[in-house]
Amino acid sequence: MRMEVDRERGFVAVQGGWWYRGEYRVTADPVGARVEHRVVNAASRGRWGVPLANRFFVGFRGEVAVGFGRLLAELGTPEWPRADFGA
Repeated sequence: MRMEVDRERGFVAVQGGWWYRGEYRVTADPVGARVEHRVVNAASRGRWGVPLANRFFVGFRGEVAVGFGRLLAELGTPEWPRADFGA
């Protein structure tokens, strides 16, 4: 697994396995900070297979949301989950 951190830009990326790259960005928000998580297809070979492989991850979005919520709670966001999450 590889990790990239750019504190000045508020950016962290974690890449591992065949295709997965998770990118986190922190930006200013009227209520504190906004943390965005984006999953990127980083496959250099077989990119076409990633959407097919993702069909096996039914329910994964919910698991990611729970894990992301835990991460934010650990970072000190007592208002999690926000009512507008996922809006």
